[in-house]
Amino acid sequence: TIKGRCHGSVKAPMADGHVEVAKLRLPDGVQMATLNADLAASSGKATLRALVDGLRIPGAQPQLLTDSPLKIAASMRLDEAARPLDLVASHRLFSLSAQAETAGMAAGRQNATLELRLLNLGALASLAGQNVKGSALVKAQVKGDGETTHVALDASAALAVGTESWSAAVGDRATLQLSGALTDKVITLGSAKFTGRAVSLAASG
Repeated sequence: TIKGRCHGSVKAPMADGHVEVAKLRLPDGVQMATLNADLAASSGKATLRALVDGLRIPGAQPQLLTDSPLKIAASMRLDEAARPLDLVASHRLFSLSAQAETAGMAAGRQNATLELRLLNLGALASLAGQNVKGSALVKAQVKGDGETTHVALDASAALAVGTESWSAAVGDRATLQLSGALTDKVITLGSAKFTGRAVSLAASG
């Protein structure tokens, strides 16, 4: 079911709409039991609020996200040259907050930041066959000029010491700082540093 109305200019539309879809299947194998979304635009700002239930993803554990709804809230300033986007997504396993300038993306220009909180590492680590309990916080910044994309990442984890061979060395606190650059032909490491209870590793390009 799709309901809505829209009028006005591209930079300052006046719109509202509602979408309800059941048993949605996307070409890449993603499936949703239900999708409910509301879209609104006024005074140069567009907003989206969506709720996805029964989300199935491709891979070894398609039901990883099924048992809890995925909530999405996004807004964009259509009347600003950079067309800034704010995005928030939340699930039982994670929460994501991201900001990006979307105007230059078609030309390969990027300017974005994100903060990802992994609330239950156990469910995610099982995908790699690891027995890990705890949580993690990942912060990243991406900047690109159309030719080179620069990435900076800062991650930290609070872990329960387990039975994995590396668990005692890493301990209950681990951090990772990483920076680098990417082009169509090469990936360049700027710097990397990993720190745990009894191990510390560093590298530079």
